Amino acid sequence: MAPLRLRDSRYLAVLVVLAAAAWLLGGTIPRAAFFLWIGLGILDAGWAWLSVRQLGVLYRTPGGTLTAGDGLPAELHLDNDGWLPCVAVTMRDGPSSRVHFVGDEEGEVLALNSFDGVPQMRRDLTAERGRYRLGPLEFVAAGPFGIAESRRQVWSERSVTVLPRLKPLPSWPARRREPLAGRAVLASPFSDPAQVAGARPLLPSDPPRRIHWKRSARMGTWQVREMEPAAGGATILVLDLEGAAYRMRTPSPGAAAALCDDAIEITAAIAHAALSRGDLLALVATARRTISLPPSRGSTAVAALLETLAQAQPDGERPVLDWLRRDLRRMAGLGRSTVVVVTPAGGEGWAEELAGIRRFGAEPMAVQVLAAGADRDEAMRCVQALQRLGLTAWAARDAEDLARQLAPVRGVAMRAARGCPG
Repeated sequence: MAPLRLRDSRYLAVLVVLAAAAWLLGGTIPRAAFFLWIGLGILDAGWAWLSVRQLGVLYRTPGGTLTAGDGLPAELHLDNDGWLPCVAVTMRDGPSSRVHFVGDEEGEVLALNSFDGVPQMRRDLTAERGRYRLGPLEFVAAGPFGIAESRRQVWSERSVTVLPRLKPLPSWPARRREPLAGRAVLASPFSDPAQVAGARPLLPSDPPRRIHWKRSARMGTWQVREMEPAAGGATILVLDLEGAAYRMRTPSPGAAAALCDDAIEITAAIAHAALSRGDLLALVATARRTISLPPSRGSTAVAALLETLAQAQPDGERPVLDWLRRDLRRMAGLGRSTVVVVTPAGGEGWAEELAGIRRFGAEPMAVQVLAAGADRDEAMRCVQALQRLGLTAWAARDAEDLARQLAPVRGVAMRAARGCPG
């Protein structure tokens, strides 16, 4: 049942005055006025209740996935399916709505006659990261005398998944390792013909011996075999989602959520850079329920990673130092891996533990996520302290900031790969 509430408190004041007049003065007219006033309130409340109940609402969003920050079109169909006219219906976002109509704060007032409808309305919303149904959309119907109002909340029919934004990095300085000698190299010198990673469309530079004849016949277009690199690598991404780490860096819950979004975007950018190199990628996030993705590569790994990061929240209770001490060494292939920790937490405890994996042959890296308005000089001092411990470290506000810092690395890496002097 739709909740009812009094819209104008003056109705009660008049009711008290009429009740006192009927009690003290007596007579037909005061009593008739008192009961007439009560009947007017009941009529108005019933009108408001029926008005909001007979509304036919279709609130629909396109299915599939979107990217955070993009405009999300929503379709809204509103019809009055009853004989009673809707005098005034206010349509607005409910108080618990995560996604709000752009530029719509006070709501929109509509009037619908019997069996009348509103043409299809399309609204653009600002999409937030996560998986959810849009809503609630709140309808507030008032009676004809403005005494009472009734409320109703409607959610969207379909769920929508909003992925984190993906910012490509210009380079990623993690080194590969040769499979037999174990030496670190910047790039794979050749592809291994014994390891087929999949198939892709033919390019003009591809030799004819790589044509995948069966797949080409099935697809109707020329396809070639894609080989694994001879020098491979593996990246283990550790995303710190301890709630206390984010709350300590920000003054409000909203700022903590924004800082978590920045950390997730940085993690997605690093994962994309590692997968673009053909590396194996594993993800661990220290949320309340630990998120763990096994090592994988390719487009399926990107899709699984973004789906996982879309629903990640800073609700963990376990510090990243605790995870590094207990669980990091259990990861398979640690000796040939690059371990990257993305965290807003300061201090050198977790950094010392992370730097200790060098003795197993792994390469430790860290990205310290900065809150909006953080002091850049202090952040650089923290990065220098991490680098003195043997970590390759950066301090970045978001993925774009990290991309700007990695831009000079590309030229140095190319010169080193070609054997040119710096």
